[in-house]
Amino acid sequence: MNEIPILGKKVVVCKNDGFRKFGILKSINQQFLVLVFDNGKEEYIPVLSVSSISIDQKTGDTYHSNFYDDEYQYNRTKAFERDAFCCQICGKDCEDKRNRGSGSSGTLECHHVERNLPKDKLNLVGNLISVCLTCHDKLTKQEHKGVFGQAAIDAVQLPMEDQD
Repeated sequence: MNEIPILGKKVVVCKNDGFRKFGILKSINQQFLVLVFDNGKEEYIPVLSVSSISIDQKTGDTYHSNFYDDEYQYNRTKAFERDAFCCQICGKDCEDKRNRGSGSSGTLECHHVERNLPKDKLNLVGNLISVCLTCHDKLTKQEHKGVFGQAAIDAVQLPMEDQD
């Protein structure tokens, strides 16, 4: 990923959950891409949550991330099943698959517990947990602070009285 011809251009970021974000691609590295919105705000988006980045919807010019292969997709489904379609942080039941990709807090996403593993270990079921969109955003914020793995999960764990 040394030269990426779409830096500084307006793009559509398509996430694996079907959610789309529109903005200018400021930067990208192995962990995050930075998208700048029209209001000037920046958002750090985990690269592993991105399925593609489109330069122009009409022409279909697309830069595809290759972070997700068939093994990941298969193991992601197995992790959702293992976790009974519930967020492993707040316990929210996300089994209603109609919410997937809607951007609602009921959207179930898959989080890599440890990110700095070799590719053959990164996408194993044991390194994946099911999380709702809200908790996934909290985990991402912890990672921006330099807190990773189980420590990040522990940091966003809700007290029992706050769980609904």
